[in-house]
Amino acid sequence: KTKHKPLINIAFIFIQQTVIKKIIGNKSKNMKLTGKIEHRDLGMGTWVLVSETGQTYELYNPPNELCQSDLQVEVEGQIRDDVMSMAMVGPILEIKSFQII
Repeated sequence: KTKHKPLINIAFIFIQQTVIKKIIGNKSKNMKLTGKIEHRDLGMGTWVLVSETGQTYELYNPPNELCQSDLQVEVEGQIRDDVMSMAMVGPILEIKSFQII
């Protein structure tokens, strides 16, 4: 039974990422977002941006300056649909620039 669990998890992640792509469409252009940084204790832990609209974005290799809970920020970044995550909390956002507000 446990031999197939990793394969099931990988399949689930692939399906989840495919669904996210369909929901958000192709957002390869930079986008600006404002929101709050939070840490989620899923797996090894992950940093997220919760936007003003309530959408959660998982941060891809966030700068150390942004790894602080409850930080209000404005970020410019790109959705990475070529990257998978074990946390599966939302679209993966690679930050290109940011400003703490």
